[in-house]
Amino acid sequence: MVKPLSSVGLQVDVNIRGNERANVAAKSALSLPIRNMKLPAHELIPLASRFCLNGWQDISNCSQENKPHPIYPTVGIVTHSKNVSRRDAVVISRLQIGHSCF
Repeated sequence: MVKPLSSVGLQVDVNIRGNERANVAAKSALSLPIRNMKLPAHELIPLASRFCLNGWQDISNCSQENKPHPIYPTVGIVTHSKNVSRRDAVVISRLQIGHSCF
């Protein structure tokens, strides 16, 4: 089943310094023709997920003081032993990155 997808442009960066270029780009996009096309959600969701993960990975790689990066160098992939409860996995992760101490 294909559902129509529509997007609405909202100006959410009003009165925020440094967003002039983004505003200009957004306003120039308004003059582009609108295309009606069908895109199944099962094709859109993986693309959106990959886009977000790539962005987060770039941020993680560029951060100067990113404590988890040496422990979890790849964003979105965290593996723990099957024998460890979720609570214990969280405690272990926090201890590894220095968020908690005992």
